[in-house]
Amino acid sequence: METGDEPFLVLEEAGLRIIPLPKAWIEEYLEGDPLYRRLGLPERGRLLSDEVIATFRTKILPLMEAFPEDERYLTVWIVIDLEKQAIVSAFVFKGAPDSDKSIEIGYETFEHYRNQGYMSRTIGIVSGMLDTWPEVDYLYADTEPGNHASIKVLQSNGFSYQGMKDGFLHWRLDVWE
Repeated sequence: METGDEPFLVLEEAGLRIIPLPKAWIEEYLEGDPLYRRLGLPERGRLLSDEVIATFRTKILPLMEAFPEDERYLTVWIVIDLEKQAIVSAFVFKGAPDSDKSIEIGYETFEHYRNQGYMSRTIGIVSGMLDTWPEVDYLYADTEPGNHASIKVLQSNGFSYQGMKDGFLHWRLDVWE
C-alpha cells in the first residue's frame, strides 16, 4: 500500500463501500468527525472507545510506521453503508501473512448497526478480494464462545471450526476454495 494520502483500494459491493485507511487518515478516524467530513458523510462523533484509541496510538500506528510495505495488513478498513451514509463497522488484519500464507482478521460492527448483516456481507466481500492476493491462502478469525452473532457470520461465509485457541473459538477459511 502506498503511504500517500489516498486509499490504495476502494471496494463497493452489496450496498457497502470498504476503504483501507491510509496512515494519514488514522488520526481522523480516531477522532470521528474529521474522517466523516473527509468522506462527505454526516458527522456522528467518535466511534471508538478510549481503549481502542490507545491501542491504535501505541501499537498499530508504530507498526505502520516501521513496516510501511505491510500497511494493508496493519491498517483499519472501514465499512460504509451507502444508503445510510454511515460508517457501520470496521476490521483489521492482524499483521502480514505468515510462512503458511495465513492472516487473521478482527472485526467489529458498531453498536447501532449490529444484527443487520453488515459483517456477513463484509466478510464475503473481503474473502473474494483475498482471492486476488496470492500471498494469502488462509484467513483466520477467533470468536468468544458465547458470541453467537460472530459465529453465524463466520459459518455463513464458509469458515470451518478449528478448535479452541487461548480461550477462543478458532476458525479458518481456505481462501482459494
